Amino acid sequence: LGCVAFAYSSHFFLIKTHDPSGIYKSVTISLSIFAIVLLVGKLKSREQKNIQALKRSGAALIHMATTDKLTGASNRHAFYKRGEALHEHSKSLNIPISVLFIDIDHFKQINDLYGHAFGDAALERISNAIKHCLRGSDINCRYGGEEFVVLLAHADSDAAHLVAHRIISVVQSIRFREYPDLRLSVSIGLSCMQPEAPRSLESLIRSADKAMYQAKQDGRNRVTME
Repeated sequence: LGCVAFAYSSHFFLIKTHDPSGIYKSVTISLSIFAIVLLVGKLKSREQKNIQALKRSGAALIHMATTDKLTGASNRHAFYKRGEALHEHSKSLNIPISVLFIDIDHFKQINDLYGHAFGDAALERISNAIKHCLRGSDINCRYGGEEFVVLLAHADSDAAHLVAHRIISVVQSIRFREYPDLRLSVSIGLSCMQPEAPRSLESLIRSADKAMYQAKQDGRNRVTME
């Protein structure tokens, strides 16, 4: 901006001196062009900054609209939107996919004994544990309350079992400094769509949900397949 001011002031000075011989004419024109170039550059830089700010704002709005605020997992709306696309893609290529329905064991007791603020912290830690066990192509969703649903891309039942048991192991390893003796666990229901037997995403979720309740009845902290 200082250079711009100097260029303009130089221009005005040269006009006021009124050089009849025209010695400074080319200098005056050069300074004026230099001022214009600086102004255009400054405007372009400001425009680029505004565009970047808009992009950041748009990304933040998309994140807010598709993500569960507490856990950072996808919300149900975003899960179904991405999940349906992945489901259709898998059907078209005859690739298996699997669903895990995950429920935190005795979560009501955790809230009752330690308070809802601690319950929220436990939810966040478990969501991070689940995410740690997944690939970028998988989808982790907070389905409601203390329930999570995971859609595993390109995963048959054997691969899904490995992921489910890994989640159980990682959740069991969670420790809280304020309650060092507390141990968390989850019950997981599993369902799988094989290429030779296509099923809807909703059907897979219902089957995994049913299997999860069976895991609860069988003693919790385990994986059951429908």
